[in-house]
Amino acid sequence: MVIRPARTEDDPLVHYGLIASADRLMKDAQVRDHLAQTEDVLCFEMEAAGLMDHFPCLVIRGICDYSDTHKNDLWQGYAAATAAAYAKELLSVVTQKEITRFITEESFSVGFSLSEVSETERFVARQEELADIHKTLSSHGTRRTVVLHGLGGIGKTQLAVAYAKRHRSDYSAIFWLNSNDEDSLKQSFAKVARRILQEHPSASLPSADNQSVSLDEIVNGVKRWLDHPKNTRWLLVYDNYDNPKLPGTAAHTAVGIRRFLPEAHHGSVLITTRSAQVKIGPRIRVGKLDNVKDSIEILSNTSGRGNLMDGELCSAGIDVVLIRL
Repeated sequence: MVIRPARTEDDPLVHYGLIASADRLMKDAQVRDHLAQTEDVLCFEMEAAGLMDHFPCLVIRGICDYSDTHKNDLWQGYAAATAAAYAKELLSVVTQKEITRFITEESFSVGFSLSEVSETERFVARQEELADIHKTLSSHGTRRTVVLHGLGGIGKTQLAVAYAKRHRSDYSAIFWLNSNDEDSLKQSFAKVARRILQEHPSASLPSADNQSVSLDEIVNGVKRWLDHPKNTRWLLVYDNYDNPKLPGTAAHTAVGIRRFLPEAHHGSVLITTRSAQVKIGPRIRVGKLDNVKDSIEILSNTSGRGNLMDGELCSAGIDVVLIRL
């Protein structure tokens, strides 16, 4: 039981963020905390479950309990009244132009998914790099591009994953593309086409399941969809671009990524590569971690040994941790 001080005022607090919807009641504190940490959700509800798949909307909920075994209905009336009051206030200030723009953006939205890439359960450190990525990709103007370069295994992919998860609400769609070689890249575009058609069946895209359609046609179809003048809030992550086609490179396996980029000068592009010679946009070098505590925390999460983060080990240094493992 958590002891909380009594509130000094009765005014409701407004929180903005993600709401998790499901077909069953959340009454497990451990599951609640895990989902809150990994998915960055604020609260849990049931009534809107499945609605977003058929009707793009904004969910406004009044929070009345802690989603654990101590659930009670005492505050349900107050929570419902608070949500209704906020909805009325919101509708009084939202203009028709903003609603029209929202509907237009929603016509190009695709649900967030990182099923194409493995990710760590808990990302730590790299806050400076995350801030640099966000600053560059948030700038105004035309196409925004960031190239993350560094040694293999240094954490470029996980840094890109962390950025995508943290800022997914900034984009109408985020697509992950395996850029290790041309065939993998084309197959990734085919998966993107399937995701788009799954949520927008009327989109002008060749079906990736049609055997008579070539992968090149699918790549061009996806690029045309991304080039649409009203489709400007997408993010493409070209991961593992480790074999780039550079001036003087004769290897037939080298990948020329420029022909896989959309033509229109809008949207955002994030590239991870081992090569420091990729100069498609602003570059951020991903180096080794300087803080020993960050290194120990990563090692602790990977090994499942939570006791590695005690003060004695942090003071002794990472060599002691390696010996203990």
